[in-house]
Amino acid sequence: MDRRTRTYMPLLGLMGSRPGSPKPTNADDTSGLTVAVVEPRRRPRSDYIEAVQSDVTANMRTILVDWLVEVAEEYKLVADTLYLAISYVDRFLSANALSRDRLQLLGVAAMLIAALTIDPDVNPWNKKLQKVTGYKASELKDCIIAIHDLQLNRKCSSLMAIRDKYKQHKFKFVSTLLPPVVIPASYLEDLAE
Repeated sequence: MDRRTRTYMPLLGLMGSRPGSPKPTNADDTSGLTVAVVEPRRRPRSDYIEAVQSDVTANMRTILVDWLVEVAEEYKLVADTLYLAISYVDRFLSANALSRDRLQLLGVAAMLIAALTIDPDVNPWNKKLQKVTGYKASELKDCIIAIHDLQLNRKCSSLMAIRDKYKQHKFKFVSTLLPPVVIPASYLEDLAE
């Protein structure tokens, strides 16, 4: 793994330092969400790229994270949403081998789940996101459900490193946020053209 890749692996800790990037919120502000006790068994492996992934590389993950940062900037999402989305990506990739052609789908689904977690009363999927990503909500459904199951620990994982990483202050403790128990079915339906 090269120096640049290692730099990106800690989830762009410089979030908020680039002009126009989402600014971190107050550390004491949990956006009204209940902070849960973090279960160590829900953490991803620190070596998942080498140990689990055969088609996805660290460089591909870096490109995905860069793209997710651009999406967060374009839609003016709070930093917590971005951090949580990348936490979901890392946790999913730690437990599931994925083909490279499904990596962006994973990123979009993770961003959707993260947005639902941060503001569960608002459907984060809209026509503009559908146009920009090229995905319909129904195409994201299986991936969203898999990430949601992972976050709710329905499919138990003994992975730890990334969960600890996202418990840190600089990442706004996003790994301690509780996701919604149920994703409204209407959020997974295609939008009218």
